[in-house]
Amino acid sequence: ALAPDPTARYTRASDLWSDVMAARRSVGTPTPARIPVPAAAVVTPPAPEARVDVRPRPPLRVQAEPAAARLCWHCHKALHARADRCLFCGETQ
Repeated sequence: ALAPDPTARYTRASDLWSDVMAARRSVGTPTPARIPVPAAAVVTPPAPEARVDVRPRPPLRVQAEPAAARLCWHCHKALHARADRCLFCGETQ
């Protein structure tokens, strides 16, 4: 498939596929039906006295929203902190 000479390479994907499948059958590569499946592990729950009391986490701090987010009264888009005119509609604030 990766021969240096282009004429020696496979020209059709079906040719490559048939050779791969033939090689797989001759080598005996395990197929999913022949792969042994390990037995399920037996899990025993811990004894009640072995359990550790888990305290709930304190709530995360909520970030305060910016104090009085400035919006243009005309187009309702955000204004710069020191702007006296809206950058989008040009309205005086």
